[in-house]
Amino acid sequence: MKKLFYILSVALAAVSCEIIPENDRIEEVPQVESSQRVLLTEFTGYKCVNCPDAAEVAHTLLESYPDNVVVIAMHPEGNSFTDPGTDTANDYRCPAAQTYYAAFGGTTVTPFPKGVINWKKMNGMYMNDYTLWTAAVTKEMQEEKGYGVSIKSIGDAAAQSTSITVTVNNLGGDITNPNLVLLVTEDNIIGKQSSHEGEIEEYEHNHVLRTTITDVWGDAFTLEDGATVEKQYAFGGFDDNGWVMNNCNIVAVLIDPDTKEVLNCAEVPVIDETLTTVEFTLKDVDGNIINDGDTLVVREQYVPGQSKQLAIHGSVECSEAISVSVECGENAIFENQSFCSGMMCVPAREEYSLNPGTWYADYMADTEGRYIINYTFHDGTYTNVTKITCIFEYLSEE
Repeated sequence: MKKLFYILSVALAAVSCEIIPENDRIEEVPQVESSQRVLLTEFTGYKCVNCPDAAEVAHTLLESYPDNVVVIAMHPEGNSFTDPGTDTANDYRCPAAQTYYAAFGGTTVTPFPKGVINWKKMNGMYMNDYTLWTAAVTKEMQEEKGYGVSIKSIGDAAAQSTSITVTVNNLGGDITNPNLVLLVTEDNIIGKQSSHEGEIEEYEHNHVLRTTITDVWGDAFTLEDGATVEKQYAFGGFDDNGWVMNNCNIVAVLIDPDTKEVLNCAEVPVIDETLTTVEFTLKDVDGNIINDGDTLVVREQYVPGQSKQLAIHGSVECSEAISVSVECGENAIFENQSFCSGMMCVPAREEYSLNPGTWYADYMADTEGRYIINYTFHDGTYTNVTKITCIFEYLSEE
């Protein structure tokens, strides 16, 4: 895949690139606590002198909210800031970027940089100046939309391919037929960039959209309230396109199929060097080995009008921490489950960290019933996996 760079004349830059006062290029980032992730789509180009300032705003947001912000930098076709002319060695454009650009109102004369927050309109328009991004992003972070998205990528550098697992939870959201969009971005691309100080010969371009794995508006699926859905994908050909696999990321975006608004998103490196392969052994409370596919049951007598915390106890032998993924089954409510590693108990999550030693799978039963939760114990690379079913029974005596 080619990369974009072409020198823009001073006259054109003066006409097309918005002039932002120097004092407005720096904005204080407020402190916000949130579990909601926000997608910032940055429309940018090599010939725009303000684009490095916008990239710095995006970088500051990522540094300030590393668990809450995902950035995609798009270089659409048909705009003077991204047209490489004869300088085809640095062409960052891709058809998907143009599709999104047109959908959000971009034209051949739209001044850069522009940003779209969560693929929705802000102040009546999709495209917003970068001086407005911080306020818009922090506002969106405080609007919990009721969906969880997590993503795993197991990259094979030799094969230049990756296996992708996306887990989506409906935690009370109204939309039960969302679309899932998967995109590939690349970091650490060194090339030219216009700036206020002149042309930068070795500028680092990050978050550059390379392609989509799904349709640009995603794959449709059913996600009922309280449900968890796991979707598998495979992608390859990084080197064939001239992309450095170790610099690439997979971005998962859950959207409303009608409005295209982002419900939640997640990002992971194609090759996650922090993931490790760990052998582990699970045991029940009596010391018996728990095998893949086993079922554990706890039962307590139902007392009308009283809630009851039900717990299944076990232990794990391993050299370092592993992970536990949760999928709620029959009657189980996601928010009512929790998981404890040793004495550290964590409220409802899609995935927990489990250290060597004891563990407890808890469920708070509010009413009489039989509640089923599926747990997947796994190492970072999913080389070693044990799936079990836990049944929590809060029933009257028969």
